[in-house]
Formats: sequence, structure tokens, C-alpha cells
Amino acid sequence: MSAGRATHAVALALTGGALLAAAAPAAAAAPARALCVDRVALRDAPGGFAVAQLRKPQRFVVLGRTANGRWSLVRAQRTGAQGWLVSKVLCAPGRS
Repeated sequence: MSAGRATHAVALALTGGALLAAAAPAAAAAPARALCVDRVALRDAPGGFAVAQLRKPQRFVVLGRTANGRWSLVRAQRTGAQGWLVSKVLCAPGRS
């Protein structure tokens, strides 16, 4: 495999009891996503405990998703907080 292809390889890890598929090098270059709801709980694992309450206009970088796509592992741009959100609360890239 060439070095260029290796940077886009998919990394698999077992996280929070759910299979997570994430393109590690691509995550840093992913566009910021906004919340499409006014307020949401950031969780320690998919369906896990709430560790923070987040409000608009917070923006996130998606680091990965569960295998079924229902949960997204995100990092808040402003605070650096990292955790899980239900994927449907994130606006499509470029929308806020």
C-alpha cells in the first residue's frame, strides 16, 4: 500500500461497547459541524452518562461514528471537549 493510501486507511477500534470506524488522518481535516438543536448532552459513550450540556452555536469536528451511524464521536472546537452525540443533532456540513 502506498504512503498516500495508508494515510486514508480506516482505523477500527472498540469504543464504548460499539464498533467505531474512523478515518484518523481525515478527521483533523473534516469540516466543522454545528448543532441543529438548541441544547444537547455530550455523553461518555453511546447511550452512556451525560458529561456536559452543549448549546448553540458550538461547532464540532466528527472523529468517528458507531457502525450503525446513530452516534458520532465529536470534539468541540472551542473547548476541546470530546464525547458522543446522537448523530441526528448535527447539521450537515456547511449548514448551521
